Amino acid sequence: MCAAQRATASERSELETLAQELTEAAKSGERTRYFHANRQIHETEVRAAHNQVLTTTMNIIHAHSRRFWYAYVEQTNTFDEGARLHCAVIAAIVRGDAERAAHSARQLTNFLEQLTRNILEKKVILHDREWPQIAAGGTASFRVKGSKVQRSRRFRTHSPTS
Repeated sequence: MCAAQRATASERSELETLAQELTEAAKSGERTRYFHANRQIHETEVRAAHNQVLTTTMNIIHAHSRRFWYAYVEQTNTFDEGARLHCAVIAAIVRGDAERAAHSARQLTNFLEQLTRNILEKKVILHDREWPQIAAGGTASFRVKGSKVQRSRRFRTHSPTS
């Protein structure tokens, strides 16, 4: 990740502060505070990459994705896991560990992709404790809304090819 290689000391410090804010907001269930911290994290990560093309592209993507998350993510009850995964990315950026930052970003992306699919399908409810397994490509139990039937499903994870 470019931010891990290019972030200034000030940007790294700002990210650490925002990670703490995101974690506290998730723990306290303060949705508005969580989304505000999350938005600031995204803006700071992109700015820390010092790449104008990335900044322009991500501003467009974030503008569209925020609408989706504001509308749907609250019903998923996954704020704690989202915060944990975001903080893993931030920790790697702060340490300057580009390889770990990229790995953590892939885990976060896998989590967000599966969460998005579940929201769009509106039929699967997963438990917070199972998201780390999904992010790692594991299995998880789930129940279909309105059903007490428990199932196990293997989730594919996607990683970019070189």
